[in-house]
Amino acid sequence: MQTAIGVDGQSWRVKDGDWSTLRELAQSSADQILSRATGRLRIVDLVRVVTLKVSLRLLFNASDAAITSEASMEHLILIGQKINDLWIASKDNTTTPPEWNSKSNSDIHAALIAVCKTDNPDQADELDPLKPEANPMNWLLPAYETMWRVVLACVIELRFRNAEKADIWCKELDEYISDPSRETYKGPAVTPGVRGFGANDVIKETLRLYPPTRHVYRRFTENGEDVKADIESCHRSSSFGSDPLRFRPERWLEIRAYLGSEKNDKDIKIVEEEHGFMPFAVFCPAGQGPTQGFGLKMIALLAGVICRKLGQSATWVLEDKEAYKDLTKPLPSDRAAFDTLYLIERT
Repeated sequence: MQTAIGVDGQSWRVKDGDWSTLRELAQSSADQILSRATGRLRIVDLVRVVTLKVSLRLLFNASDAAITSEASMEHLILIGQKINDLWIASKDNTTTPPEWNSKSNSDIHAALIAVCKTDNPDQADELDPLKPEANPMNWLLPAYETMWRVVLACVIELRFRNAEKADIWCKELDEYISDPSRETYKGPAVTPGVRGFGANDVIKETLRLYPPTRHVYRRFTENGEDVKADIESCHRSSSFGSDPLRFRPERWLEIRAYLGSEKNDKDIKIVEEEHGFMPFAVFCPAGQGPTQGFGLKMIALLAGVICRKLGQSATWVLEDKEAYKDLTKPLPSDRAAFDTLYLIERT
């Protein structure tokens, strides 16, 4: 992760990160799952596998053998589906989900051990799904789970909803993955202190409409009262314009114009939060200065790679061509909404 975000003592302040290794891994991961799909593939499996592979390399330095073999593909698909199923079950108040250590979860335990293997012998025995302090899910869930659904929404919005400016949005992400620098991500400098349209606007709009943290719950111990902060509703309010339910990245150009050219990145973020834009809730390390907005750039990289791969050679299209064509409505938030949405290869 330090290589990608450019952390080297204090030199992160002036150094651009090297994203080339992560980009190549994301590209090869997309190629691998698309090549084995035989013309039909669940879109969630594509996004989950690519996001998982990059997460495993970043978090655990997983070896090539652990995450690129044919067997690893089955492990990754299983892990992605199982995490989603377990999450849904944990929110169901009508049933009691099985304990993590139960035999019913032995398949994901084995899969996690297989894909977390590293070439470093000193790390070989550090991870164990059955030990709370060594469970790889402790690290994988915060990274992968906040990432893949946002990447999925971005890919569907850019590639499959037939929006008038979708080609422009795809072009911005494509330019970013070709040159994954901070300057490319933020957009061209139009005038001193003012940025033009860029990948940053596409990702901010994705996070606005589809925040990974939709609600924040707190219980006050004094009276036992439960309080819910509805982040999603804040993001979809009229504070963001007259069309808050529409995916329209250009709105961020309008917001920057309103703020003026004297605002730096920190000031802009403060104003955005005052207007209710908090995609990772109030505080998230991935969005802070020392990591240079690592989470946002990673979403751009993964979504950009997948959009590029789906458009190369034989074009991949949605099997249900009429799905989600009403651009006045956002994509569904239900975690299982896309489980039966398939891509087909149009030759």
